Amino acid sequence: MAARGEPYKAQDPAVQEPSTLKRLPSAKFTQTDRQQEDDVREAWAPSFSFAFKVLCAARLAAAIFSNISDCDEVFNFWEPTHYLHYGRGMQTWEYSPVYAIRSWMYIWLHSIVGRFMELLVSRDKITVFYETRGALGIASAFCEARLYDAVTKHVSPVIGRYLLLLLMVNTGMFISSTAFLPSTFAMYAVTLAVSYSFNPPGRRRTYAVVSLIGVGSLLGWPFAAAAGLPFVVEELSLSGPPLAKLQYMVEAGVLTVAGILGPMLAIDSLLYDRFALVPFNIVHYNIFAGKDRGPNIYGTEPWWFYILNGLLNFNIAFPMALLALPALLLNAMWGYFKTRASIFPTEGGRALRLAAKLAPAHLWLAIFTLQPHKEERFLFVVYPLLCLNAAVMLFIAKSWITRAGSRITLPSTAARTSELFVTACLTAFAVLSLSRSMALYSHYHAPIDVFHHAATLPAPAYSNTRERVLCIGKEWYRFPGHYFVPDDMRVEFLKSEFTGLLPGHFKELVEGKPGERRFGVRYAHVVPSSMNDKNEEAMDKYVPLDVCDYVADYTPPGASTYDEGAVQPLYALDTRTWRKHRCEPFLDAAGSGRLQRAFWLPYTWVQKRWGEWCLLTRPGSRRVEDDLADYVYVVKKPRAKQVRICREIAVQLFKSWSNISHVRAASLHNVAIPSAHAEKGPEVYPATAMVNGMQTTVLATVRFRIVSKTTTAVALWSSSPPMTAAAIAAAKVRFDAMTIRHTTMDIVVS
Repeated sequence: MAARGEPYKAQDPAVQEPSTLKRLPSAKFTQTDRQQEDDVREAWAPSFSFAFKVLCAARLAAAIFSNISDCDEVFNFWEPTHYLHYGRGMQTWEYSPVYAIRSWMYIWLHSIVGRFMELLVSRDKITVFYETRGALGIASAFCEARLYDAVTKHVSPVIGRYLLLLLMVNTGMFISSTAFLPSTFAMYAVTLAVSYSFNPPGRRRTYAVVSLIGVGSLLGWPFAAAAGLPFVVEELSLSGPPLAKLQYMVEAGVLTVAGILGPMLAIDSLLYDRFALVPFNIVHYNIFAGKDRGPNIYGTEPWWFYILNGLLNFNIAFPMALLALPALLLNAMWGYFKTRASIFPTEGGRALRLAAKLAPAHLWLAIFTLQPHKEERFLFVVYPLLCLNAAVMLFIAKSWITRAGSRITLPSTAARTSELFVTACLTAFAVLSLSRSMALYSHYHAPIDVFHHAATLPAPAYSNTRERVLCIGKEWYRFPGHYFVPDDMRVEFLKSEFTGLLPGHFKELVEGKPGERRFGVRYAHVVPSSMNDKNEEAMDKYVPLDVCDYVADYTPPGASTYDEGAVQPLYALDTRTWRKHRCEPFLDAAGSGRLQRAFWLPYTWVQKRWGEWCLLTRPGSRRVEDDLADYVYVVKKPRAKQVRICREIAVQLFKSWSNISHVRAASLHNVAIPSAHAEKGPEVYPATAMVNGMQTTVLATVRFRIVSKTTTAVALWSSSPPMTAAAIAAAKVRFDAMTIRHTTMDIVVS
């Protein structure tokens, strides 16, 4: 392996020296060709170690900042994993033992990663979630680095450099690399398989490629086997005696099936409590299920769906990827492909072998474009290969520009022109890719940001005789999973305009506490009620609004009226029943232009419309011990005005709290606010009021904190039932340690 800073050189003995480079006799070998050959031979490329590190950095960033773009990722993979790990999760019909089209072995392997991260880093569920995503990102980085290493060593260091940049910044890999999906797992396997396919023909190469394709197909997604078809053609037609190669492939296939399918069959049959051959079930349902079943009942898309998707995620690299294979074959026909850094022994074989590496992306696009049901995640399998194709096309285009330019100007000028072309293409690609990735995060990351605060939701006003319930209506498909929900909280669905089948709940340990559920029995073998494979709505998946303690919902911009009779009302507008606990801006796609929502642009350039994605709580819900105050206000005024302003804020806090709590005819008394300069506190002021016809007392705690000579902070804690002395003391400590820059100002005092 070359150290950083050292050029990679071809590894095949037949191409170590320029004298061994074979040329087509019919091709005129010009000075420009020799210059290009020397440039390729001496080109520098980063080492495998460096490439792996920079790709790790990019993938770990994706683990933190990328959205969960597909609800299948949550309900079909994160939720079953959470169930195995913690004893609670949502169950789709695919996990019903009646259908069994999802493998528990795939889930179990990821659950092991989560448990290991829990032991290594933290028991916090959100941390486990991100650490698991980080592990997926590192796995993706390794596979991509292996592909880069193979291309650099066996094709061209120049193409390798292009490939590394394309992999590192493109939005498609930002989305797919850390997704918990079988198509992502298949992407890892296919990428590794293609990297091994660059090795010289032999038994080891055949075993490696067939085994990796088999693992990706059996353990991940059965349809990934289609990506291995070009390798089969290459093996049988270009790699020596076809019978010997066929024997190698059969041997590798049998060993892979035995090594993967055996444990998978055992684990799946154990958890389903019946014989379950999951890969067969998946293929049968998606291809042979019948007219009223199969993938098409979940929606169809036009033929150009993947073209639009490719342009958004790969921008100018996508058309280059599509042109790579025909350009390579055309180049070979004209005899222009003369780079020596290749393992291919002859010109014709060299081009055909490289074509076999480019063909999987084209074949995959063709197969899935013909399918009526299209989803972005279906293309994940070939995302790294699209980058490979684009890198090859960019190299070919550069050689064409150099050759054409040398006919009308000096070779050095033509070379500089081609370099400028490549630089312009890669710069435009990087800028557009980063803009797209930033847009996805800033526009649509609100649900994950909001659910980060689910643990701080206040306890209901009633005594804790039942679990807290968080409900989701029309935004059910944006739920990020139980990893973001406390163990003592249950997630339910509210009726909306959606008329398909929603997930249910896995059977849990009866009346088990969170700790008991974690180590209790798993009931994956229990057949859930009201499940079907026709996407027919089941009404028992919904709960009435009355049982909800909290609601997660989106409010579009411009909405101002609450319609209680609507199918999916805007709950945040019902201020008598709900108050906002945490809200984040969420792009209103319908009200924003296509360019504005597709790419991130500075706000001074474009106007976007934003709604609010919120966690709502009932006003009577109070924390027992607040991690943060209900309200925090920072007063930045001269010292002489601070006392008056702080007192006015305190009085308004009491009045505001009375209104928010639906307290009527409240008579505040004993509101002698201490000096803002005093360090004593907290002070407790009872507010006697009539609540539902009964006299009660609402307690509130006001605390002042001097931050600097010109800044004083005022905070209010309120509770019903009253906070204990210990809770007040804990709130005081938390407030004293609070970072003031995270505070808000909702009441304006002149």
